Amino acid sequence: GQMTDPSQWSVGTPGGPGYAPVATSGPMTIDSVVQKTAITLGLVIVSAAATWMVTGDITATSVPSSLVTALTLGSLVAFGLSMVNSFKRVISPPLVMAFAVAEGVALGAFSKFIDAVYNEPGTGHNLVVQAVIGTFAAFAGTLAAYKFFNIQVGQKFRTFVVAAVFGMVGLSLLELVLGAFGDSFG
Repeated sequence: GQMTDPSQWSVGTPGGPGYAPVATSGPMTIDSVVQKTAITLGLVIVSAAATWMVTGDITATSVPSSLVTALTLGSLVAFGLSMVNSFKRVISPPLVMAFAVAEGVALGAFSKFIDAVYNEPGTGHNLVVQAVIGTFAAFAGTLAAYKFFNIQVGQKFRTFVVAAVFGMVGLSLLELVLGAFGDSFG
């Protein structure tokens, strides 16, 4: 037909002959952001859990090669896709989902390493579970604040957030240093 033959393409009005249909998805809402982020986060968690389960157990003497492969490949693919996604003019949902899966594979493998190194059996301290719960709590809290308090992001708000982040980083570093000397305040 006329649409597939380049010699028939026109430079007429948008929506006219020769124009690709324009996406009419409407303005972005908090609800659509929540849905899309939840789907993406879900993909990360499912692929991380799958990676954790299918890679072999780490023992005192050996680390399974499947775990090293998962960590390396997942990290490289996730990095590559993050570069592609950040330079694309239009967001591509399949590429974002592929990134989420690769990120999940990398995080699942990395979490297993961390768990093997830092998890003290019998203490009930599970670093990975704490990190996942903390991430969800921060995510839910931030979205709830946006939805219910109608936050406008201005210069004051940015300054406050940056100050809070620096405070958290400082606290984390202090915790790390104290932890190295066997002291900790949680």
